[in-house]
Parts: sequence; C-alpha cells; structure tokens
Amino acid sequence: DPSRLINDGNKLIRSNEGKALKAKVSSITLNDGTSHGSVLTFAGTIGMRYKGFTYNVPIEIFIPPGYPIRPPLCFVRPIEGMALKENHRNVGPDGMVYMPFLNQWGPHTSTLREMIVVMGLIFGEDPPVFKKPLTAHVPYVSQPHITSHTPYVTAQPPNYDEIQAREIENEKREREEAEALARVLAESERAAELEDEIRTTSEIRDTLSKKLVISLKNFNGEVRGKISSSLKEHATLDGRKKVISEEIKNLKDKVEIFNTQIRHVDDQTEKITDFIEKQELKGETPVDNLAIPGDLSSKQMLQLSAKNAAIGDCLYYIDKALMNGHIELVVHLKEVRKLAKKQFFARAHLVKIAKMQV
Repeated sequence: DPSRLINDGNKLIRSNEGKALKAKVSSITLNDGTSHGSVLTFAGTIGMRYKGFTYNVPIEIFIPPGYPIRPPLCFVRPIEGMALKENHRNVGPDGMVYMPFLNQWGPHTSTLREMIVVMGLIFGEDPPVFKKPLTAHVPYVSQPHITSHTPYVTAQPPNYDEIQAREIENEKREREEAEALARVLAESERAAELEDEIRTTSEIRDTLSKKLVISLKNFNGEVRGKISSSLKEHATLDGRKKVISEEIKNLKDKVEIFNTQIRHVDDQTEKITDFIEKQELKGETPVDNLAIPGDLSSKQMLQLSAKNAAIGDCLYYIDKALMNGHIELVVHLKEVRKLAKKQFFARAHLVKIAKMQV
C-alpha cells in the first residue's frame, strides 16, 4: 500500500525517536531466496537508555514488498569499534532483530514509529552492541629499582565551582532525559491504548462480520427452503392442473355422449308418442294381442309364466279366505296342496325351457 508506506515513513522520520534515520533505496534478499533490487530503507541510529545514559544504536530497516501485510526487516549494524553481543535474545549473529512486536505485527494496527519505540526499550534492558577493547600491544619496559625516598606531594584542592556546575549540568541533562523518557512512555502508552482500541474495534468488526455471515447463511437457507417448497408446490399444481385438464376433457366427452343419448331418447320418445297416438286412434287393443310370442318356446314360456302368476294369485286369495273364515282349514290345505303341485311343475318346466335356449 504506497499511501500507507508514505504515511508511516513520514511519521517515523519526523518523530523524536526516528529523527536520526535517513530514507534511501537499497536491495535486499529475503529468506525465501527472492531478491529485490530497490526497496525503501531507513538507516541511522536510534536511542536507548542504559544505566541512566542515552546511547545510539546503529540500525537499518528494510521495508519488504507487501508492506504492511509483511512486517519490516530490522538489522543492528555495528560501526567501526563496535561488536555485536553474542547470544543476544533479540539480535541474531547476522544482526537481524527478533522481538514479539514483529512476530505479532498487525497490518492495520502496527506502525514503524511504535516498532522503534519498542526496540529502544528492549535494547535499553540488554544492549545488543558493545565497544571493542583496544588490542594494541604495549611493550613492557623494566624500571630500575629506586631506593631513594620520594617526597609526598599534596594534591591541589578541588575547584568546587566547576564541580557544582557539572552537577547542575548533569541534573539538567538527567531531567531532560527523564522528560524525554516520560514523553516516550506516554506516547507508547497512547500507542498501546490506540492499538487496544483498534484491536477491540477489529474484534467487534470480526464478531459483527461473523454474526452477519451466520445471519446471511440462515436467511439464505430459509430462502432456499421457501424456494424449494414453492417449486415443489408449483410442480404439484402443474400435476393437478394436468389431471384437472384431463378430467375436464373427459367430462366434455361425457357431456357430448349424454347429449347424444338425450337426443336418442328424445327421438325414441317422439316415436313412442306417435305410436301411442296411432294406437289410440285404432282403439283399445285386446290383452292377448299385447304380447305375441315369436316362436314355440317363447309361447310355452309365456303360457307357463301366466299359469305360475295365476296360481300365485289363487294361493293369495285362498289364504285370505281362510283368514276371513270363509273356508275351513281342511279345505284350505287340500286346495293349497293341489295348486302348489301345479305351480311346482310349471316353474320346473320354465327352468327346463330356459336351459334349452341357452
């Protein structure tokens, strides 16, 4: 993000902690083997407070491609007369700086200035560099043994005005350093509060995002369920529509058949009416001429059916006469026996003729 890089870089070099750093362009090779020929670099010194005194530590900060997603790469660069402290917990043998702030780097919450402040505090607890001891060889020269007594020479009295001036200057410097440290701590606290606030805002945003995603998923599921149910209902309605269409077609066919039958019935009724009118003009037809058999078997069946019905009528009236007391029981039984025998033979004859026709 170029705008973010420019903003963080300006804040760094304009701050009290980064005022000794200068921006330049240099090359760098990352741990994955990729090389970049032109990356923004901040080189210079940062202050650290150690045992009441302020020291300058030479460092070099490389801004890798992908900043601020990827954290800066920081190195301690000892100058002539300096050496790296061995087995330092925050600085490797190659001078690369390792600290929790870089491991927990947040693309939206961490800044270069905060990194410098934290680095100065860490170096103040355990300095990463020290001054090399002088290694020049001084030859040993033996001195002759002097036996004469050297007289005692008293020292000159101290200059108390100079001592008092130095003490005042030291107190002033310590007061300024304490105030600077207080400002740095205050700014660090404000940066930490800002970082906490940003982190809280980010957590709230993440929580709301998760809730929104869950709500959208639930809403999506409900909508999908409703759509699926609507599609099923639509398919069911289409099926019922087809069934109803077929039923309507069948009913129309039946109506057509019924209309045809009604017209046939009307024609037959008209014919029957004409026949009745003609018969009424001819006069009353004898009963024997109302049913005329077409063959001998039909004639026999007609006669036997008439005989069966007549015998049944006779039996009815004989029973009625017995109930009314017009005949005696002995006479009733004798006549019923005769008529029942005749009726049995008539019915048996009818059954026999019907079987023969089948």
